[in-house]
Amino acid sequence: MTASVVEKFEDKMDARIRQFVGKQAPAITLKALDGKDVPLKSFQGKPVLFDFWATWCVPCIESLPAIEKLYHEAAKNGLVLLSIDQDEEPNKAYEFWSKRNEPWPNFHGSADILGHFPEHGIPFFVLIDASGQVVFSAAGLDEIALRTALAKLIPAFRPASRPQAP
Repeated sequence: MTASVVEKFEDKMDARIRQFVGKQAPAITLKALDGKDVPLKSFQGKPVLFDFWATWCVPCIESLPAIEKLYHEAAKNGLVLLSIDQDEEPNKAYEFWSKRNEPWPNFHGSADILGHFPEHGIPFFVLIDASGQVVFSAAGLDEIALRTALAKLIPAFRPASRPQAP
């Protein structure tokens, strides 16, 4: 029997999330609460940030103030922010979202939509550049890394050197 020392175990989910960077964004169509279809390609020419979340996910809810702040700073420079809930019951997420009165839309993450993205924990963030290429993909909110990725896409956007405390 032989044994070897392994420096670090590779997490297959993390590897798939990292490998998503550089790929073309999936050709998905989101469905708005009013039933209207919203194709992702309708945002071509603008950077798009996806925020995957759920009402039962404490880190997701805790990340919302930071994401809202980032949205207010970057939307004026063209960023489109789209939240995708992963609740079992879409109405629960829609009710939560309407009470929060967030200034960007939320869509329900159906199996069809989620199947186009790597398996992930939540919160999960995917940043797509104006040409439709994935430039950032990460589970959990690393605000500095996300702001740095945004600054590369939006020259007028200045990343904070460190996140501000609430």
